[in-house]
Amino acid sequence: MAVHGKNSKFSVEDSAGTTLRDLSANLTNVAFSRQNDTHDTTGFGSESHTFLVGLTNGKITLTGWTTATVTTGTLTVIDSLVGLDTVTVGWEYGPHGSTTGFPKYTGECVLETMDVSDPVADLVSFVAVLQISGDVTKGVY
Repeated sequence: MAVHGKNSKFSVEDSAGTTLRDLSANLTNVAFSRQNDTHDTTGFGSESHTFLVGLTNGKITLTGWTTATVTTGTLTVIDSLVGLDTVTVGWEYGPHGSTTGFPKYTGECVLETMDVSDPVADLVSFVAVLQISGDVTKGVY
């Protein structure tokens, strides 16, 4: 059965790295992308390619509206991640929501990019790309 995206939940730690901040109410899209490095293991005489999986990689792209709340606003939380050169922060993502038993992904990340747009006739919005650092854990709420 298909699941509607309106119940998705996404949280990320602020720069202090101690508190998960729920950004869900101001997000309009979460794009969760994971990849495997693949290495061609095809030898001479083969008729088809063969591959071996190497390291994994991934990114999370957040799109939404900014809020200026001092400690928990989307702009405050995302902006606090700029310049954290040796620190990763935790994140938690529930594509179906946070109801008990629903899938949950967790891991660590660093901020790759943050773009803010403030058109004269619309809401101030942002797009942030988080680079996943290390393993992703899949569990349940």
